[in-house]
Amino acid sequence: MHDRTPLKNATTFKIGGEAKHFAVCGSIEELHECVTWCNNRGIPWFILGNGSNILVSDDGFPGLVIKLGGDFKKVVFNENTIEVGAGVLLPALSRRFLAKEWGGFEFMCNIPGTIGGAVRINAGTKQGEIKDHFVSAKVLSPNGKISTIPKQDMDFSCRHTCLSNTRDIVLSAKFSLAFLEERKNIQEKIKQIIVDRRRKQPQNRRNCGSVFKSPPGGKPAGWYLEKVGMKGMTIGDAMVANEHANWIVNIGRARSEDVKKLITIGQKRVFDEYGIQLEREVIYLPEDMEHWK
Repeated sequence: MHDRTPLKNATTFKIGGEAKHFAVCGSIEELHECVTWCNNRGIPWFILGNGSNILVSDDGFPGLVIKLGGDFKKVVFNENTIEVGAGVLLPALSRRFLAKEWGGFEFMCNIPGTIGGAVRINAGTKQGEIKDHFVSAKVLSPNGKISTIPKQDMDFSCRHTCLSNTRDIVLSAKFSLAFLEERKNIQEKIKQIIVDRRRKQPQNRRNCGSVFKSPPGGKPAGWYLEKVGMKGMTIGDAMVANEHANWIVNIGRARSEDVKKLITIGQKRVFDEYGIQLEREVIYLPEDMEHWK
């Protein structure tokens, strides 16, 4: 365990203060030990994946931030299923599927997150979502109980599952192997996804991905934000991307408060103009944890 660790280096936004404590856990036993240590002392804890949808407070995190390594990086192919550790990066998993010539998982190639975080929020793109071939997830509750949640109990919806606002920790996930496909076909799909991303999304990689969920039954969140003039707006070194109004980029030394101000302005403008309350996809750390069960 390490103390006073800068979290901006552990997030794609490159924004935020320090974690009071920081640890990498390589097994369920180590993870349970860390969580129990925190619970017994009333210390807050948080599991950090690739940090791709996180906005860390400028004041940092007053407890223990945990990264998953070791056993949580394992990928096991079975006859008709695959079991993936929570610490596995989605682009790396996409390459594993390509090597095995299993189709249906190309959408993972450009999502900069881990399986654990992806399962919690049903990560995805227009080409697919985690729920599509999901079978079950193995989770650890804060009290140390390990359980398996089948697909029918996950309550999948757009960027939401039954785990989204809980303290349960995803340990691994199981997926059905969709269908065999020629490698060149999978490669072509991946190539097209990457081309589309470069065309539509900001080239500045210091961002958190989509800031808002798209409202149900309406147009994408970026459409509304563009219509109300958010593209290119800056506060400090935080800027609404010119390529896509639902992305905010760090163009220098942006602060968390700069990003939050842009988010608040965007929400207010869209509500005032269209009566739609945009819901954040990005997680505020540690503020949002106060509402988790």
